[in-house]
Amino acid sequence: MLQARQLYAIICPDVYAPLIAVFLAVGSALAASARTLTSVAEIDGLAALKDRAPRYDFSVRGTVVASHSYLTMLKDATGICKLTYAAGTPAPGSVVDATGTVDFLEDGTPHAVADRIVMRGHEPVPGPADVTIGQILRGEMSLRSVRVTGTVLEAFRDQIDSDYFHLFLSSPDGVVAVSPQISEFPFEQAAQLVNAEVRVTGICLPNNGWRSPLNPTHIVAAISEIKTVRPAPPDPFDVPPLDDLRNVGPDTIRTMGQRRIDGVVTAVWSGNRLLVRTDGNLQVRVRLAADSSIPEVETGVQVVGLP
Repeated sequence: MLQARQLYAIICPDVYAPLIAVFLAVGSALAASARTLTSVAEIDGLAALKDRAPRYDFSVRGTVVASHSYLTMLKDATGICKLTYAAGTPAPGSVVDATGTVDFLEDGTPHAVADRIVMRGHEPVPGPADVTIGQILRGEMSLRSVRVTGTVLEAFRDQIDSDYFHLFLSSPDGVVAVSPQISEFPFEQAAQLVNAEVRVTGICLPNNGWRSPLNPTHIVAAISEIKTVRPAPPDPFDVPPLDDLRNVGPDTIRTMGQRRIDGVVTAVWSGNRLLVRTDGNLQVRVRLAADSSIPEVETGVQVVGLP
């Protein structure tokens, strides 16, 4: 019996200590998930937690500062958060009690889904703020209704979600992605805005999850208006000529918009690639659009596109 007791004493700590640690970890997660979050700061603070539960309940009173479709931006004394609410969108200025759950996107960003919103009153809130693209990219207007002006560099359909398309809006301080739903603004109409100056009203959203390749910081989505300030030139070749870009950085180049080159084709390869010697004696590589005809070597051409 003595030997058996000694054997048990040796084995017991090694065998059961990992089990005790597991039980403690599970108990901690269950306790965390049972706690109801009562402020926007607590919801936002979940992003920094290392030991967190898969989901949390929340019950927050706040004021709606912006809303569109299923998105509601809720502000309380501690900050602003984005709620997804499928049962209707409370108007800006609504004071509400919102309850629901928070889970997490793939990048760890908290994702709050309201299952119930109860109206408690109303208070005035500011309308869309006139901002620059630089303010958007710096995150100064996150989760707020904004109105921003810029030149449309290009328009293209979303290759992942067919309900969306994107405009790249440019100004001297940067380029921002504007992402309307097809139901908000017809793509065919948007495609005609390339090279036009437009004013866009929407909600500035952090760009996380699967849309992150569009721009590393923020996008303007939930579009309520796209208004033309200056129409695109009727002649697509009526754009500035391409200058020598050898001493120009990429951040400047990406804001420039379409440029034109005039010259002679000196080489053709890969079915859609050209080398053009311009009238200013620059050698410019060109990648043609899918539906473009291929010119022969020594042919004089005018080419318009994004540098």
